[in-house]
Amino acid sequence: MIDTTEPNLEDDPVMQAIRDGKTKIELKNRPLVHVMEDPTTRRFINVKDALRKALVFFSKRYPEPTKENTSGAITHALLDIFDKFREYNRPPAEFQKLKPARPDLFDAIFRIVPSETEHDGFYLDRIQVMLEMVIQKVLDGEWPARNIDRPWPKYWAEPRPYGGEHSIIYKLAKHGEEIKKILEES
Repeated sequence: MIDTTEPNLEDDPVMQAIRDGKTKIELKNRPLVHVMEDPTTRRFINVKDALRKALVFFSKRYPEPTKENTSGAITHALLDIFDKFREYNRPPAEFQKLKPARPDLFDAIFRIVPSETEHDGFYLDRIQVMLEMVIQKVLDGEWPARNIDRPWPKYWAEPRPYGGEHSIIYKLAKHGEEIKKILEES
């Protein structure tokens, strides 16, 4: 029998924060995943959809970054990465009836990020620092590799095998101690 009673949202920290107009949600002892995927409401799905639409809308006010209208080495590297991502972020031939996964969102990100890094050292420097921190976490074994065949092959056109032991993160982590010794020497 299905429980059709209304959930008691009085003690829900998310609903309480919304009612109080707070910008911080106290989770108490609730895991974030339980709050985000709470089946009693779809509030975060709605928030994510609105955020995606806003990002897409505002990204269209940015010029389209290309290698012809940019000169930064990091901007060019980002453009290459984003082109490769677009190539993979589509269903392979046997799943052509499926749509690519959120191409509008990724196109918005791929328009905004290189445009900002190209002209604003504030963001470029911080992206560089975050990348260094991610690499350090990988070398320390604290950033796991993606699982084998993730993203799912029916939505991702990267040549297989990929992920797991085939991931660059897995390979870097496997040799993390060796790499850290090399870095200490230089």
